[in-house]
Amino acid sequence: MEEKIMIDGIEIAQKYYDFFELCVLDDQWERLESLFDEHAVYEIKGKTPIKTVIKGRDKILKGFKKSLDNFDRKLDSRHVVYGTQPIQKGCVVSYRLDAHYTMKNYPDLSFPAWSKLTIQNGKIVKEVDIYKIYDLKTIKALQWYGKYAKKLNLDASYN
Repeated sequence: MEEKIMIDGIEIAQKYYDFFELCVLDDQWERLESLFDEHAVYEIKGKTPIKTVIKGRDKILKGFKKSLDNFDRKLDSRHVVYGTQPIQKGCVVSYRLDAHYTMKNYPDLSFPAWSKLTIQNGKIVKEVDIYKIYDLKTIKALQWYGKYAKKLNLDASYN
C-alpha cells in the first residue's frame, strides 16, 4: 500500500505541472480545480518581492493567472522545466523547477524555484515555492527584476 501512495503523490505532481503548462497556453484554469483542495494554501517564501500567502483554491488560481498576465506573458519567451526528479516523503512531494525567460534587447532571466506540494486524499492542500537567496541564479534574477521590472511594466506578484 505504501508504494501506491508514493506513486500517487508523484503522479499528482506531474499532472499538476502538465496541467499548469497547458493553462499557461489556454487559460482553462478549471482543469487545475480537481487537483487542489478548495481550502488549499499557496505560499512563496524567500527574500523576494513576490513573497505571498494565498488561501483558497479559487484565489490561488486567480493569482496564478494574474502573475502570468502581468509578467510571463509580457516577455518574449517562457520555458520552465523540472530541474530535479520529484521526490516524495510522506505526503510531501518536492522538486526544483528551472525557469528561463527572454525579452528582446534585455539580458535573459533564469532562476530556480524549489516547490513542495503537500497532498492529502489525492488533493494538493498546500504548495510552497521557495526562492533561495544564497543561490547565485536567484540573486541574479532578483537583480534583473529590480533593474528591469518597472521599466518593462512587469509585475510577478500573485495578489
